[in-house]
Amino acid sequence: MNKPIFVLNGPNLNLLGQREPAIYGTTTLADIRKRCVTKAKALGFDVEFRQTNFEGELVESVHQARTDACGIIINPAGYTFTSIALLDALKMFDPPKIELHISNVHARESIYHNSLISRVVTAIMIGFGADGYELAIRRWQAWSSGTELSGRRTRRIAMNYKLDFTPVIDGLPSLLLGCLGTFLLAICGMLLAIIIGIGGVALRDSALKPARWLVIAFVELIRNTPFLVQIFFIYFALPLTGIRLDPTPTAIIALGINGGAYAIEIIRGGVQSIPKGQMEAGLALGLHKAQVFRLIILKPALRAIYPSLTSQFVLLTLTTSIASAISAYELTSVSQRIESESFRSFEVYFTVTIFYFVISWLMMRIFALFSARYFKYPVK
Repeated sequence: MNKPIFVLNGPNLNLLGQREPAIYGTTTLADIRKRCVTKAKALGFDVEFRQTNFEGELVESVHQARTDACGIIINPAGYTFTSIALLDALKMFDPPKIELHISNVHARESIYHNSLISRVVTAIMIGFGADGYELAIRRWQAWSSGTELSGRRTRRIAMNYKLDFTPVIDGLPSLLLGCLGTFLLAICGMLLAIIIGIGGVALRDSALKPARWLVIAFVELIRNTPFLVQIFFIYFALPLTGIRLDPTPTAIIALGINGGAYAIEIIRGGVQSIPKGQMEAGLALGLHKAQVFRLIILKPALRAIYPSLTSQFVLLTLTTSIASAISAYELTSVSQRIESESFRSFEVYFTVTIFYFVISWLMMRIFALFSARYFKYPVK
């Protein structure tokens, strides 16, 4: 008889369905147990489903699994962040083990961000709700049918792998909506970046010294820090000051700020390429500095820097993929969901690579048409 998979649950999970439904949902632990047993049987496995509110009993179950189980799926709940004893017990369990959390712990308070046991498990399922248990069992089935596992090292048997694009075809409507989400994020980010870029150039060349230093500090700060850190700061750190944003507005603001820092320097270079004689001629005609900038300097400067600016915007479009780290709706986040449900990593990400290539090509064509329409010098 094959050994079962131990599905272990930590403290307070017996209260699922009653405990903070907005975070953990309304599904009870008994319902999850039934779904796990049904899914495992359908895939040819047995499961041993356990829950305890005591650390010692959870550690004992891990010890028992060393001889009685072929693997562990564990939701340690509060012990995830405190139990060194559980960490040590899991270290001694060689077969694959999956850490599971119903909620997205990284989108919650900082006390839930540091898992002690993540460093010793084979995989992690986070934020899929009660469905995470079934997904973990399906991952197990994928491992057993096409992968050899030894401790924390995984080697896929290439000869057993067969391409199957069915999940990609079934998920094509979602992927196309993800492409639309990527376009919308990119366009909104670009518009914000242009506003920041033009405003930043105006302040950078103003007579107000504090304004000039502020723009210089902004540009240096944004250009010398990773975009992932910037978007995490807005999404995770600002709520501590009372400013809480949804993933999509967060992504747009982060993209606009990041693109704006680069746009300031690009536009500023174009402005400085305009001969001073044109500025002096405008002032001599009685125009204010703002009018000179808007009517005389801006368009020739944009024509000069248009190739560099549009290349930066294409790069900004590809950068939208990082917004998946905060669950913003775009192509990469959709592809991650499809991959987590189907485990067809090659097929999903191969398709997504093509989609991103097409998106970039379309963006370049749109920019080229815009350039031909608005920035082409008249020819007699």
